[in-house]
Amino acid sequence: MTRLSVRFLEHDIEPVYQTLRIQNKTAATSELHRDLKGEAIRPPAYNLRAQQRKLDLYMSIIMPPRYFRVGPRISAHMRSRRKYRDKVEEWFYPAYFQIHRVCKNGAFRWRNTKWVMVATSLSGKDVGLEEIGTAIWRVFFRQKLLGYFEEQTLRIQNEIERLKKNYI
Repeated sequence: MTRLSVRFLEHDIEPVYQTLRIQNKTAATSELHRDLKGEAIRPPAYNLRAQQRKLDLYMSIIMPPRYFRVGPRISAHMRSRRKYRDKVEEWFYPAYFQIHRVCKNGAFRWRNTKWVMVATSLSGKDVGLEEIGTAIWRVFFRQKLLGYFEEQTLRIQNEIERLKKNYI
């Protein structure tokens, strides 16, 4: 989790995490890309306009031309109807949650003797823990589920299936 994600969550904006589309990662494809890129940038062209033509040719081989007809990015932007708040509103967790403050090292104290790592981007923030089973907790930052915490290993995992195997 990044500091920007934390800032978004504080303003009730749900960050969207996307993985980049990665083309087929076979050795032949990687070699082809390396060769084409090498031709596009070495040797450099005489001037910037000629260099741009070489790069455009390289990109037209890698990506079909329809990707270049998107238009200016500003044309896809829509103004939000929500007003930006300078001050972050205080968040209140339900009464049955345990609330822990994340320290500068990115971890919170567990049972006054152990440390549980969350994320350094959450330092100084409160996280809420909701017990869902014997020694298993859901960890939240505001409305965002961060993962599942198990007391035995003192780790937060993002999938409950790993926990179900042994403990639930």
